[in-house]
Amino acid sequence: MGEQYPRHLQSGSMAMTSRHGFVTTLESILAATVFLIFLVNVLPDFVSSNPEGDILEEQADTVIDALDRAGGLRDDAKARNLSAIQTGLEEYINGINLAVGLSWTNRTDGEVIDGVMSQNFTLNQSAIERERLLVWLDSVNSLTVSINSQEAASLSDTGFHEIEISDYTEQGDNNITLDGSGTDGRFTIEQYYYTQNQDLPSVDAIYGTSYVFGTNSTDNEPRELQVYLWR
Repeated sequence: MGEQYPRHLQSGSMAMTSRHGFVTTLESILAATVFLIFLVNVLPDFVSSNPEGDILEEQADTVIDALDRAGGLRDDAKARNLSAIQTGLEEYINGINLAVGLSWTNRTDGEVIDGVMSQNFTLNQSAIERERLLVWLDSVNSLTVSINSQEAASLSDTGFHEIEISDYTEQGDNNITLDGSGTDGRFTIEQYYYTQNQDLPSVDAIYGTSYVFGTNSTDNEPRELQVYLWR
C-alpha cells in the first residue's frame, strides 16, 4: 500500500491547488483585458490614422498626373501660373478647398580661370528661400570671390567650397567676380525658390501631396508642385 497522508494535510494541499488555479485564471483575465484595451485604443492608429486624408491625397495625385499627361500643366508650372493650376485641379476635385505652391531652382554656372572672370545673374527676392555659391577648385594660389563688388570669400585651398551669398545679393541684376592667380575650376550659383498662391487657413487638418516635374533644363524650371487640401 502506498503511503497515506493525514486528512488535514490532504485538505491543505487541495486548498493550495484551488488557490493556484484561481490566481492563474485571474492573471489570464487581466492579460485578456489589457490586450482588449490595446485593440480598442491603440491598434486603430496603426491600421488607419487618417483615411480621409489618404483618399484626398490619392485623388489629388491621380488628377495631377492625368493633367500632366494631357498637357498644359507643365506649361502653367513653367510660367508659374498658380491660379491656372488651381483652376484645372478644381474642375476634377469637388467639395474641397485647394491651395497650390511651386518650388524650383535657378542655376548659374561658370568657369574659374587664371585671372579675372565676371558674370551676371538675377535674383527674385519675393520668392527666394535659399541661395549659395558652390566652387570646385582643381588648382589655386589665391582666389577672391566678390558679389556686387563686396568680398564674399577668399580661397586658397583646392577642392570643394560652399559659400552663403544671401548677405551680398539684391533684387534684380547681380554680379559675381572671381579674381585669382593659378586657378582652375568651376562654380555654380544655386537659388532655391518657393511661391504659394494663398496662405493656409487655421483648420483642424490640412492634407498635402507633391508632384515632381522631370526636366532636362536647369534654368528657371519648376521642380516640385505642392497641393494642399482641406474641408
